[in-house]
Parts: sequence; structure tokens; C-alpha cells
Amino acid sequence: MTHPLQGKRPAGIAIGAITAALMLNGSALAQYQQAPELDALVSSGALPPVAERLPANPLVIEPVDSVGTYGGTWRSALRGGLDNAWIARTVAYDGLVRYDREWKEIIPNLAESWEVSADARTYTFKLREGLKWNNGTPFTSADIAFAVELFAEPSYGGGTFMKNPNNPVTVEVIDDTTFSFVFEHPNGLIMDDLASVNGLTVVSLSKDYCSQFYPKYNPDAAANAKAAGFETWELHMTDRCSWATETIRWANPDLPMMNAWMIDDPLTGDATRASFKRNPYYWKVDTEGNQLPYIDRLDMRVSDSLEEITLMALNGEIDFQDRHIATVANQPLFFDGQEGGDYRLGANVPSSMNTLVLQFNLNHVDEKRRELFANKDFRIGVSHLLDREEIIDVVFTGQGEPFQAAPRPESPFYDEEMAKQYTEFDPDAAAAAFERAGLSKGGDGVYTFGDGSPLKVTITSSPRSVRNGWT
Repeated sequence: MTHPLQGKRPAGIAIGAITAALMLNGSALAQYQQAPELDALVSSGALPPVAERLPANPLVIEPVDSVGTYGGTWRSALRGGLDNAWIARTVAYDGLVRYDREWKEIIPNLAESWEVSADARTYTFKLREGLKWNNGTPFTSADIAFAVELFAEPSYGGGTFMKNPNNPVTVEVIDDTTFSFVFEHPNGLIMDDLASVNGLTVVSLSKDYCSQFYPKYNPDAAANAKAAGFETWELHMTDRCSWATETIRWANPDLPMMNAWMIDDPLTGDATRASFKRNPYYWKVDTEGNQLPYIDRLDMRVSDSLEEITLMALNGEIDFQDRHIATVANQPLFFDGQEGGDYRLGANVPSSMNTLVLQFNLNHVDEKRRELFANKDFRIGVSHLLDREEIIDVVFTGQGEPFQAAPRPESPFYDEEMAKQYTEFDPDAAAAAFERAGLSKGGDGVYTFGDGSPLKVTITSSPRSVRNGWT
């Protein structure tokens, strides 16, 4: 299946330019350039020159196609004011580390390097020297230590690695750019967690800004919270620093960020639009020294109506998106509407292995069905009765291929026999398999158990949107 929906490329976007990472021998480029819209701010003294805004060793991004040009707005949409996952994917994926484009290796990001102790208890990270929040204040090891300290507060109810009672963690600050996570027990999964979208959490709290709401650092924090209309400092902290909820993070334009774009129009409860503008202190450049991002703005329509979002996409009013609209029901609409809407469907490799899996209840309360469902020949027969090619042609507009519940071809565990076995539509093979399973077929076409009772199987399906083209 091909999706997400990709419209006309906004001016300045080089597909993949902000997602493929490469360190060029660990050295900085000789010259840097900035987006033209920042020139006036630098000339007036409102912003330092680009070389002073970048770290000593910015992360160099190698474009997939070519070096891009500056400008343009990326238009997309959110489903209501609580829909923050699309923002997390597009704006917020900038933690200490990240996955490469193939999702095979964890690579440097805010941290330029790291070391792991032999017992997997101590993880020591080296930040890029000279990193800055979008307001120009330094991003240092103290910010990491502050985040771990705050998220470990008893009044915080989240479930991050920073608050795991079975494996507590502390932070040892070595200097401004070097710190260690020290776990009570070995933690072999922490790098994967830091490389996921969850990695934002530990780099999301500026100590300089958020400590003003924390009684440990500001004795007036509780009184200030009351004056601001909050019962407790915790509620005030949550409102200003998104301490306990992801959604509020996008509601406070004053909250410092390390992302490519920063809040312009906040995502408040009654917002109909959320927007983000260029972060002038963003710490990545392309191979020619152009400070990223290329795109000036992100504009997101906020609507509770999936029909409205779908119509926007069909009309070419969305530049790039898959969330909510890349569904089985929508695929024929989008496929047929490409010329009229002046967009195209782009190839996407989903993380799920299959569109639909029939899973029989091997613990059925009925003994006959329990025994039958556990019989491999019965399941082989059902598999041969599925006309996958017809489903792909009719439902998925020809996109996809017959596949079992098995690792995808991109996986190191892919096995062609396991993936393709019994996927042919073959009623005769199905009938033979059912016979081996002890079923009999009557003249009316209904299968019966050995005792003559009819076989009836109830299939319950989930209403969630199917995004995958494997059947």
C-alpha cells in the first residue's frame, strides 16, 4: 500500500533532508549560512550571527536527494486539540540520540557520543558543545539532571525510565557537556527508549526556565502558583512546562525547545490552528553549511472532523501527512483524486507486519472448537480460502502482496517460506486440509464436525483504521 499523502512540495523542502543524519568526520564546516528571513534580525542585533548560534560541532545532515532551498510552509492537520502524536513525529523527534533512516542503528543527535559500562548500568553521554535552547540560553548537562530530578518527583505520575521503581536512575553531572545515567540494575533497553519519540522527555525541561516553578529552586513557587490561579505548584509547573502531559507542551510559546521549529500559534483547548516557526538556534546544518530547517513554518489545521481533514487532502490543501487519513477506506479516494488534487501517494514502509490477522481462540470454552482451532490443518484450510489477491485489488487498489503473520522483508528475521506459505487462493487445497482436520462438507456446502453438528465460527474485528497493504 502506498501512502502517506504527499502534496506539492513546499518551497525549500528536500525530502529526507531533516531525517537522514551523518557526521562528517566529527568536524564543523568552515562557513555557515542561515535562512534569509533571519537576516534582518541579525543585522538589527536581535539575533547573534549564525556561527554564534550553532554549536561548535553541529550535526551535519546529508540530504537524500539534494541540498534544499529555504522557504515555504508545510501544511497538515490535527484531529482535535488533544492530538499531539503528529506533532511528536514531525516537530519533536530530537532526543539525545535517534535512529538512522533505515531504523537499523542508533546514531548521535544532541549527544555527539556515548559510552556504556560493561555491566550496562552506567551510560555516559557527551553533548555537543555550545548547544542552545530556542531562546538562546545554553543547553547543558544541568538540564538533563533537572529533568530526571523533576520527573522522579512523587507527585509526577508518568511512566518514563526516570521513574521506574524497579530500576531507579540518578544523573552524575561531570561537566557542562558530559553526564552519566547511573541505574541501580543493568538497563539494556535504555538506548532504544532514548532513540524513540519518548526520548523527547529527558531533553524537554530547561532548568533556567522551569526551575522558577519548582519550590526547591524558588521558595516563592507555591505562592506564585496561587497568584497565577493554580492550587499547587505542580499544576502551575504542568501548565507552563508540560510536566505531566504531552499535549500542554504545545500550548506555551515561552517554553524553551530544542526542535527545528518552535511554537507560534499554540495548541490550546479551543484552537482551530496550531503553527510552528523556525528555531534560529537549531543545531543542525546540511553538507554545505546551511542551518536547518529549510522550511519556514508548519501550519496545522485543528479539526475534530476526519471528513474535513480528508477533504482538505483531496483538495491539495495538505502537503504531507499520513496520520488519520491514510486508511483503507480512503485509499481508493486518494488514488483516484491525485490529478484533481495535484498530489501524489508516497511509498511508506509501515512497522506492522500485516493488515489483518485472523487469530483463532485456542482457549475456546467449547471443547470441539478449541480442538479444531488448535489443529494446524484447519488453519491451513482457512488460509487457502482467503483470496488475498482480490482483496488487494479491490480494497487496496492493487497495492500490497499476500503475506502471512511473519516478520517483514525489512527484518533480519524475514523468512520467505514462513511469510508466503499457504497464501495461495486454492479451494481444493482448503477442502483437503479441512478433511484432514476431521471436518465433513455436506451437500449444502456447510462443514460439520465428526458428530454431524454444523461448524459456525464468529469473527470479531477491531474498528481501528488499517494502514497497511499486506494481506
